[in-house]
Amino acid sequence: MSKKPHRNSPCPCGSGKKYKKCCMEKDQAAADAEARLKNNFRDEIAKAAKEAEENISEGEMMRRNQRVLMLQLGMKLKIRESFKAHLEFALRCLRDVKKELDSLPHSTGKKMSMISIPNQIEDVKNKLAREQEPSTDEVTYDALERVLASKDLASTETDTGESEELTTKKLQRSKDGPIMTDEDDDDDD
Repeated sequence: MSKKPHRNSPCPCGSGKKYKKCCMEKDQAAADAEARLKNNFRDEIAKAAKEAEENISEGEMMRRNQRVLMLQLGMKLKIRESFKAHLEFALRCLRDVKKELDSLPHSTGKKMSMISIPNQIEDVKNKLAREQEPSTDEVTYDALERVLASKDLASTETDTGESEELTTKKLQRSKDGPIMTDEDDDDDD
């Protein structure tokens, strides 16, 4: 990509004139036309996206948003798993250091370390125990996974009679209480 010539520089076309007297207007017109084309293209894409969004059913939009939420929750869960692995590694390291300290001869530095390391081990154990408990993210992720799986089944069953409204009602109920599965729905009959 060549650098744009300065207005008082010789014109790159080789005419010998200054750029401002020769090709500057033509280049500026071409740049303006390209910018208009880019803006029109961007506007057309935005318009097409908006039209496509308006043509999407509410149920489909909900499904898409749920998948986005699942990706976000999945990322959080992976980070949490990584944090748990980090804590487990820290715990192993602290225990190894404690064993090595036990084998060293008595010193004031050893005495101070032998006081702090058990406290650090206990702190890491407590953090690890908290991380072992299921989080609301895990529960939400599992619930969304079940809802989406049932919606995928329901969308294939719409031809056989189950409506998308029923699946939407199941999702709305899941926000306030336990998720209603197809088996739960059969029990009401």
